[in-house]
Amino acid sequence: MNEKLKRTLSELPESPGVYIMHDKSGEIIYIGKAKVLKNRVSSYFINNKKNLKTRMLVSNIDSLEYILTASESDAFSLENNLIKQHKPKYNILLKDDKNFPYIRIDRHQLFPEVTISRKVKNDGASYFGPFVTGLRVGQFLEIIKSVFQIRQCKIDFSKNRKTNRRCLYGDMGNCSMPCVGKITAEDYNKIIDEVVDFLNGDNSKVKKMLKQKMNICAENMEFEQAIDYRTKLEMLDRSEQYVLTTLPKNSNIDIFSILEVDEMVAINQVVIRNGKTIADKNYSIDKLSGQNLDEILLEFLVQYYGQNSHPNELLTNINIDKMGQILASNALGRFKILVPVKGIKKKMIEMSEKNIREFLAKNYEVQKRKQKLNNESLEELSKILELDRIPYRIECYDISNISGTNSVASMVVFENGEPNKKEYRKFKIKTVIGADDFKSMEETLSRRFLRLKEKSDNFKVAPDIVLIDGGLGQLHSAVNTIRRLGFNTKVISIAKKEEQIFVDDRLEPIELPADNNARKLLQRLRDEAHRFAMNFHREVRDKDMLKK
Repeated sequence: MNEKLKRTLSELPESPGVYIMHDKSGEIIYIGKAKVLKNRVSSYFINNKKNLKTRMLVSNIDSLEYILTASESDAFSLENNLIKQHKPKYNILLKDDKNFPYIRIDRHQLFPEVTISRKVKNDGASYFGPFVTGLRVGQFLEIIKSVFQIRQCKIDFSKNRKTNRRCLYGDMGNCSMPCVGKITAEDYNKIIDEVVDFLNGDNSKVKKMLKQKMNICAENMEFEQAIDYRTKLEMLDRSEQYVLTTLPKNSNIDIFSILEVDEMVAINQVVIRNGKTIADKNYSIDKLSGQNLDEILLEFLVQYYGQNSHPNELLTNINIDKMGQILASNALGRFKILVPVKGIKKKMIEMSEKNIREFLAKNYEVQKRKQKLNNESLEELSKILELDRIPYRIECYDISNISGTNSVASMVVFENGEPNKKEYRKFKIKTVIGADDFKSMEETLSRRFLRLKEKSDNFKVAPDIVLIDGGLGQLHSAVNTIRRLGFNTKVISIAKKEEQIFVDDRLEPIELPADNNARKLLQRLRDEAHRFAMNFHREVRDKDMLKK
């Protein structure tokens, strides 16, 4: 056991939470929950008899992190969510390839459908979920259909379509049969209102109806059907056990707390849906001189909700001024932004702040060193390349193929000296036959910069520097392509072996010592682009082999 891991183990709190184990490469290998973090995690390292799987897990742990939660049930929900996201190799029971499902209701339809969706879209429909604990969404939808008799067909009623054909589900008592005119749109939508109430946490009516149906079936000696209704009642009871009892069951809340320690700023996010905690995340923020915390938080929220769905309520630990509130209302959508002063919501804020303090205490020195190194590297690179400003976004490109087959290209992005993997892109080479790296790179850069010119959503941010893996020939080819499209972006290349740096406006290469920070940064970019391209090439090659 290394010293870093020993130190983390000694600092573990006696609180509920989720722990995340990494191997030497940084890969997440196991995610677990605990009522008492210190006791649960320490138990892995006690020298008693363990099964083979546990011994293998322990032998591969290099580092450990943890997230505090308000309760063990919150830890369960968060654990579930994180496992689905990261798929650690030592987790089995909760591992799943799919995203958490939602129930979707489109009220724009004359007779709205109630369906399952794996994605929340900005399409005007209502989404309920995610379903993370206690009950499978398919079973939940089955309960809705059997109790409320909503339609299960795919008829487009906007075209006033009807049929004289009997509805099978209607004959079974599981559909109100709008297809044959047995129910009006007005009465059907009243049923949908009841479904919405149910999905928002009002289970009382559904439970009553299920009990009635169960008793009727039992009296009629339809025991199999009675057991089915009893099972559904039990499933409803199980679905409620992970809900925070002090919160309304329909609570859809986001918590964003922000704190500053010695000019280091961090934001903690807690996501609560249907009274359940489903996510907890910390963000390290680069603060600009003179910025206030409320300004930083507001800017962060505007960016965040530009890409994510809105809650019913947003809780923060600091006040946003009236002008900020107006901006937030226009930019974020109309939901409440509150700073709670008492009760369970105040306690939730306090727990969020506790997570930030843990995060900053654990990462302060590391973050400071990393930030200092990145700043020095970028400043040095700016001087070497004689740039008029410190580069923020650097894109690096690489080509991968074997014997000219399945040619692909990668684009990796570093922002402020760190990888931004959300901005990484893959390219399948379409116009080049055989192993021609020059032509392949020309195609890749043409596609990327044409999309920049078109302001395509995926490529609308311009790079400060383009880095190519290769020598002078690769550099000239890349420069000609980019200039032909009307861009003056700085283009450089780094050649293997001698690690010489070629610049588009210089005849002689730049040679930097091995310990130079700017050189190390460019090498990191080059190696990351190569890794990303190779992985993509393997994916394409494997798929191609399966087709054969």
